[in-house]
Amino acid sequence: MRAIQIKQIFIIISLSLISGCAKRRGSYIPHLRPLTSYLDYQHTKHPVTLRAQKLTLEQSKEFFGTRAKRLFKTSRSRKPIYPIQLSITNHSNIPIELKPENISLPLVPHKIVASRVAHNTFLHIFGTVLASLVIGGTLLATGAFALSASGVFAFLLGTNSLFVAGPLLIGGVGAVAVTPFFLVIGTPVSSTLQGIKISQENESRSKALQELALDPKISLVVRPHTTVETLIFVYKKDYQSFQVTISNRLFEIDI
Repeated sequence: MRAIQIKQIFIIISLSLISGCAKRRGSYIPHLRPLTSYLDYQHTKHPVTLRAQKLTLEQSKEFFGTRAKRLFKTSRSRKPIYPIQLSITNHSNIPIELKPENISLPLVPHKIVASRVAHNTFLHIFGTVLASLVIGGTLLATGAFALSASGVFAFLLGTNSLFVAGPLLIGGVGAVAVTPFFLVIGTPVSSTLQGIKISQENESRSKALQELALDPKISLVVRPHTTVETLIFVYKKDYQSFQVTISNRLFEIDI
């Protein structure tokens, strides 16, 4: 009977830890809001309308989540990166192209951006393991205290200590017995789930970047009577007013 109770306690604790790890990070879906208002730049040269917006940190969070701050952060090993959103409308009846070489700025490849904003899976797994060790240590310390306290009450109260020392003894034995199971099974399970979740989030963000960011080597095609949103990335040190040429139309952008 006691063994069954101990197993039940272990299951409850393990499930609590696992569900806590799952809830700590919600599902992440990167998205790019179309440029419709509050623009830094908008101009039409028939048959092309070009809109541009240099994204702030808060605006970047809509796409990158909380990791957006890593783009703007300055450190010895990292140069700040500015994300710029371009919106192109084709009013003609034929496709038009935006060629990367027709943007007068050196573009940062999306793979570098994806690497910059990616979560460090190892650090998150290590944090989960460390938290599990802390919880395990707390359980063990609680169990040891309960066992010691039950012994003290038994010594002081003698036969009258049953109602006080008994629950402490059972709780202490349960906590001490659960700890090894918790560390051996609960910790690997929770850390594995955390690692999978972080990897999935990194992959989701990387795919979204690949689909929405302008590749420095591939032209962006805009079909007739459609609007396409795209992102370009520029190192802060390289950023300045720039020019964009689309279908022989020159746009001068200072944002």
